[in-house]
Amino acid sequence: MRRRGPVPGTSPESKAAFRRGEPSGDARCTEGREGGPTRVTIEYCPLANYLPVAETLARELRDEFQGAGLAIEIVPSKSGAYEVSVNGRLIFSKRATYRLPEANEIFYHVQAAMPHARIPSAASPNST
Repeated sequence: MRRRGPVPGTSPESKAAFRRGEPSGDARCTEGREGGPTRVTIEYCPLANYLPVAETLARELRDEFQGAGLAIEIVPSKSGAYEVSVNGRLIFSKRATYRLPEANEIFYHVQAAMPHARIPSAASPNST
């Protein structure tokens, strides 16, 4: 089945907002803060063989946030994509950064999206 219309998160405005660390468009979602499970979606390209990378990240997320009510979904995509969203908000895009994510940068955003978030100093970008 072909996707019709523009691919979400690929407009110049969305990419610029992502680089600034801001949500854009309908990506402003706060669902995880209101008590429901925090949803993590990993979108990967099977042709680029990113499934093992996506599965490894999912496993690392489950290990890091054991018992924290995390719902992880791995979704196939096209065009070399590797994107990670938390509660519908794009937090990482290979299309915007031209690299794959490190687990700690994903952990940071997942922790921040969780109810009663307390970001550990080790994961904080301003830690000493």
